[in-house]
Amino acid sequence: ELYIFQCKFFSDDKSLSATKIANAGNVIMQYGAKGYGVFTTTVIDATLYDMLDGFNRNMDIDVSFTWSKYELERHLNQYQLIKNKYFKKNEG
Repeated sequence: ELYIFQCKFFSDDKSLSATKIANAGNVIMQYGAKGYGVFTTTVIDATLYDMLDGFNRNMDIDVSFTWSKYELERHLNQYQLIKNKYFKKNEG
């Protein structure tokens, strides 16, 4: 099954809203995806969650793989190997 993911980097003073990924529905339809997910370095606002819920409810699209900065931080804390490999602070 085809899943489409979008990764968005934003600073902490902004949230990720539905308007910032407005073409998601078109991409899902174009490729016939069965799933759609978002990974972002900031918080996700209610408009995006509402859009994802609509994809799930109206088009039966799996949207369970959507992570905000909180889920990403939790995952990295559980898997220290990834954190150490890619996010090692410079010592020196």
